[in-house]
Amino acid sequence: SVFKGGSAHSFTPHNDATIFPEKMSIADHYGFSIVHYEGNATSGAKVPHGLDAAPDMIIMKNFSDDGPGWYVYHTSVGTSNYLRLETDSAQTSESNYVWNGTAPDDNLFTLGGGSSYVNDSGKDHIAYCFKRTSGLIGIGRYVGGGSDYPNIIIDDGASGFKPSFFMSKQITDAGYNWQIVDASRDPENPLGYNFSPNLTSNDGDGSGTYMDFTSNGVKIRTSSPQWNADGKVYIYLSFAASFFSSNNRAR
Repeated sequence: SVFKGGSAHSFTPHNDATIFPEKMSIADHYGFSIVHYEGNATSGAKVPHGLDAAPDMIIMKNFSDDGPGWYVYHTSVGTSNYLRLETDSAQTSESNYVWNGTAPDDNLFTLGGGSSYVNDSGKDHIAYCFKRTSGLIGIGRYVGGGSDYPNIIIDDGASGFKPSFFMSKQITDAGYNWQIVDASRDPENPLGYNFSPNLTSNDGDGSGTYMDFTSNGVKIRTSSPQWNADGKVYIYLSFAASFFSSNNRAR
């Protein structure tokens, strides 16, 4: 598996770290890491992420207890808000409970002191950290056009960026699901299978027409508000096809 973590990665954390990870796995390309840490319920706690630059997206969860949700940081949402992977909520004002109003830097991400959010004292938490990586990982935003179908350039570099996985979320209004399409279920355009990590339903019959995967991004093919409401903001995480054909495991 591309994201399969190996043994704990040995490294010296930044001097400003206040939580030392229990375990850490870092991909060879330094675009993805997995961090297992124990919370301390201290606002402003700093945790090493192991990448060579600030992550653009972090998905994290308290996995010691039932109940706490999946909290999502995204560079296009910032630290004044958070998203929840298990809900259809819009971006939500975070009052410093989650990110403590501090963006990740090249070495560390910062946590709030909320008791059951991402820093519960003595509880185990997992953080999946992603950084934009040319030709491999795309992270960004687009604005829906309604009847005008956006063409999203994820990476126009020399290597291009033909996606194999694309996850998006409308963040302006509540009531819109996370959406995932991929090239395994849909090896040819247009992509018609999708599923939502915040729902328990299956991926349908594949008869939808949601988007095309292009040589450098995505072309939206629907005016559905789940993907393309006029003037609404969507964030995305995407992995390139080349990512899945190379040795990119986190180690």
